[in-house]
Amino acid sequence: MKRCWIHIGMHKTGSTTIQRRLGEIGRGDGWNYITVEKNRRHLNAAMFAMFASQPRKYHEFRSSGATPEDIARKGRVLRGRLERAIRESTEDNLILSAESLDQMDREGVERLAEFLRPLVDDIHVIGYVRPPGGLMSSRFQEQVKHGKRRFQFSSCTADYRFRFEKYDEVFGLERVTLIKFDPNSFTNQCVLADFSERVGITLPEGLSSRRVNKGLCRQACGILYAYNQYGAGFGSGRHVNPENRLLVRSLTAMKGDKFLLAPEIVAAVNDANRDDIRWMEERLGASFGGPSPAGVGIECERDLLHIETSALREFARAFEAVLKVAAPPAPDPSSGVIPPEQAAAYFQSCGDLVRTRETGTPSKVRRKGGLPSLIRRLRRAFGGSHP
Repeated sequence: MKRCWIHIGMHKTGSTTIQRRLGEIGRGDGWNYITVEKNRRHLNAAMFAMFASQPRKYHEFRSSGATPEDIARKGRVLRGRLERAIRESTEDNLILSAESLDQMDREGVERLAEFLRPLVDDIHVIGYVRPPGGLMSSRFQEQVKHGKRRFQFSSCTADYRFRFEKYDEVFGLERVTLIKFDPNSFTNQCVLADFSERVGITLPEGLSSRRVNKGLCRQACGILYAYNQYGAGFGSGRHVNPENRLLVRSLTAMKGDKFLLAPEIVAAVNDANRDDIRWMEERLGASFGGPSPAGVGIECERDLLHIETSALREFARAFEAVLKVAAPPAPDPSSGVIPPEQAAAYFQSCGDLVRTRETGTPSKVRRKGGLPSLIRRLRRAFGGSHP
C-alpha cells in the first residue's frame, strides 16, 4: 500500500529541520522523501508552480520577475518529475513537505488532491500549529525580510481557518492530523522525532535535529526595518534572490536579544481575531493558553528603530563571517545610537558589496526616487552636504 504524507508546516514549527534531515537521507526502510528541484529539500515554490490557481502571488515568483508563462512551464516540468518519482518509488510511505501549502488557495489544494489520488492508495495531511503570540512575532519578522516598512499587524494574524479548513474539506477530517506546536511535549523535545513517530518511519540513530532556521534577533530586525523605511529597497531582477539571501543570512547570524512583540500588542490582535483562534483550539482539542515568552517586547516603532552602535558592529562581524569579505567601517556616533537613516545607508553599502561580488554591477534601485534620491539620503545620513 502506497501512502502519501503531505507535510504543510506551519512556518516556524521545525519545518526546515524536518526537510533538511529527511532530505539528507533521502530514503529509508519503508519511506521515501521526495523532492523535484536540485539543491532544494522542500517543495514550497514547486507546489505553487504545479497547482496554485494564481502561482505568481507566491513571493519568490513576484520578486524574481518570473512571467506567467515561465511559471506555467516550470509547473509542467515539475509535475512530470513528481509523477515519475511517485510511480517509481517502491516504498510504502512517500513524504512531500512544503510549509507554504497552508497558504495555498482552495482550488490549488483540490488540484493537488486530484493529481495524487490516481498515483497512491492513501493520502494523509500532517501539520503543526503554532500558537498565535509566537506566530505573530515570526510573521512580522518574515514580512520585514520581504520589505515590510509599516508598524502594523493586520497582516500578521494567524488566519487558522483559512490555512487548515480547506484540507479538512478536500481530504476529510480523518485524513488530516493537526498538532499544537509544543516542543516540550515531543519525544526528546524534538519535532523531527515527533514527526517520524506520527508518520511511522524509523530514522538512523544519532541523527542530529539541531535548529536550522533561526529567526532574526531584535537588533537584526531593527536594522532591516530601518533599511526598508529609509533605504533603496532590495531591488528586482534575476540576481536579487541570491543577494537578498546573503544579506538575510548575515542578519540571521547576528547575536542579540530575542525578537518579541509586547504582550499588549499580541493581546489586542488576538482579541480582534478571537473567533478564528477559538475555531483552531476546538479543531486541535487543545488550548493556546499559557505564559507569554520571557523577554522585553517591542512596544512601538521607536523601539524597533532604536539601533545602537554595538548592533551595527555585530552586523558587520556577521557580514564578514558569512561573505568572507571586509565590511565597510561602521559609523560610530558619540551618542552610541545610530539614526535609522544612517543604519539604512550602512546596510545599503553592504548590499552594494554583495551585488558587486555576485554580478560585478551596482545594485538596481527600484523605489523612493531612484539613484539621485538615494545619493541625497546617503549624504544626509553620513553628515555630508547636498544641493
